[in-house]
Amino acid sequence: MGNAVAIELLARVLLHDRSNYVRKTAVEALGRLGDPSALDFVTTSLNDPAHAVWSTAARILCGKKDARVVGPLLQLINEKRGSPDRSNVPSMVFRTMAERSETRAIVPVLRAMAVLENCRTYDYSAWDFLKAFNDQSAVEPLPAALRDEDAHANFRHDGRAA
Repeated sequence: MGNAVAIELLARVLLHDRSNYVRKTAVEALGRLGDPSALDFVTTSLNDPAHAVWSTAARILCGKKDARVVGPLLQLINEKRGSPDRSNVPSMVFRTMAERSETRAIVPVLRAMAVLENCRTYDYSAWDFLKAFNDQSAVEPLPAALRDEDAHANFRHDGRAA
């Protein structure tokens, strides 16, 4: 079976199956194919309501070197930042953005830090992300992030969410 046929079948399962487990398995299979069109369906899976599906999609996208994954991962940080999700997804995205020296992630990371209070794993991952830049690019967006009306907390003097 060629990749195109496999992608079509897996995409159909991903979009229409009721089982979270089946959709998660379809995302994993699409991620292993390595085909650019399969990556589009993995990216779409970030919007799946089931944590198992969207977190699997995030893990797969973090492992891809394709520049098209940066925007959806940044959007994920913003969309999930106020959720009660306590998985390692935000930390994984922070590490991926740091490894890629992705400066577009600085403001979303700062915003996420402002609302992901009481979760040291996120705090440490976010600070590691910011330290990875070794220049002013991580500091310049800080005032705007502090004024962000969507942020539900202020930074304490040590930079962690209050």
